[in-house]
Amino acid sequence: HTELARLRAELQGASAPRPIVAGVRRLLADPLHLAAAEALLAGVESDIGPVVVADTDALVRYAYAVAGSVGVLMCAVLGVRDPVALPFAIDLGIAMQLTNICRDVKEDAALGRVYLPGDVLVPAIDPTAWTATGWAAVSLGMVVMSYAMNLWRGQNELLRPAPRRVTTH
Repeated sequence: HTELARLRAELQGASAPRPIVAGVRRLLADPLHLAAAEALLAGVESDIGPVVVADTDALVRYAYAVAGSVGVLMCAVLGVRDPVALPFAIDLGIAMQLTNICRDVKEDAALGRVYLPGDVLVPAIDPTAWTATGWAAVSLGMVVMSYAMNLWRGQNELLRPAPRRVTTH
């Protein structure tokens, strides 16, 4: 946690930044971008140790923190200034994270990380048993995958009317 705390303090301007962090601060000068960087740090910090996601809302908040925020940051890195692009970048990041969660259900369970939301899990299934029973991981992962697919589908539907090239500076 020490390195995350140091990085957070440097990004917030509470301590003198190392050269690379100073460069990142210049790149992410917009408060929206700094907030996304903060969300990413909080998401990474939430992955330290055991994880149990209570419900679908918590899952989406987590996916925003570790991946939707990266979409916002990528807009900054790529110089995208068109506000229309931001929701697409966020949803794409969330959908990609949900896809990763589905792929890694069994491995995450072995590490004490249960990202499948409690409000869609069958109470009789013990997540600690997922390391031994791959079928449960696959079937429960499909619930989250269907949510991710809805986000991906939304990306496709929303991108049709979008301009071929997003304005960058």
